[in-house]
Amino acid sequence: MSTFTALYQHFPDQEFAIRRRLKTDECLRTICCDFCDALGALRYWEAAGPEGTAKAAQYRMLVGELAGELAAHLRRPDTDTAGPATSGKAEFCALQNPHDDKGSRR
Repeated sequence: MSTFTALYQHFPDQEFAIRRRLKTDECLRTICCDFCDALGALRYWEAAGPEGTAKAAQYRMLVGELAGELAAHLRRPDTDTAGPATSGKAEFCALQNPHDDKGSRR
């Protein structure tokens, strides 16, 4: 599963808009990467059994908050044309190919 497959599954009606805007919207790339990271952590802690219950609850809440942030961002006009990310986490995420559903960075 690619880094962004779970994201597209969570927002199936927005997949085209997300794919299009990832090319130019640094803020969206950051939110998407944070969402995917939080979702990965949630899955990890859910699979950890009883000792992961508290952490899973925290990540479940974070995933919900990030989903809301992403949905709100997608409702805004597409005006961020800053180009590819140049630093930090967004740069790492920009190196991932969101259009490649093969492989995973995890």
